[in-house]
Amino acid sequence: MIAEWLDEQMEQLGGQLLAVTRKAYSDRDLRGMRMMYNDLVEMTKAADARERRDLDERLRARAGLNLELVQAKLTERIEKIRKRGKLTSEEQYYLVREHVEFIFDTPGREDEVQQLLAMINDFEERTVARARSRTPSTASDDAANSS
Repeated sequence: MIAEWLDEQMEQLGGQLLAVTRKAYSDRDLRGMRMMYNDLVEMTKAADARERRDLDERLRARAGLNLELVQAKLTERIEKIRKRGKLTSEEQYYLVREHVEFIFDTPGREDEVQQLLAMINDFEERTVARARSRTPSTASDDAANSS
């Protein structure tokens, strides 16, 4: 429903979010659906008050939810990640990164931003280290070839 609403908002840009959402659903791509859900909820934060009221009315009428509840669930998830102190998936990485982008300049949230940025940096470093461990080292290849 949020994808449909955003497509209408971005019609002049040729919005295709609803089609992508439906494809992920039909493919049973749970990971993709979670990432898309998180992205779509974050995108609603950029809407003006009229647009948010419109989406809220649609959510209430068609899904039995409201925008505040949807965003509260996302905030709760981010808080659980903060308490754990570590990102454990690419989905969490993007969720937290988008949250940081949204709150970056918000007065009084500097400590939260710094904690989340440290977690993002740690995840990126672990991801690079994993990728390096899977790829044979060219230095060891060069040493073997020169012997």
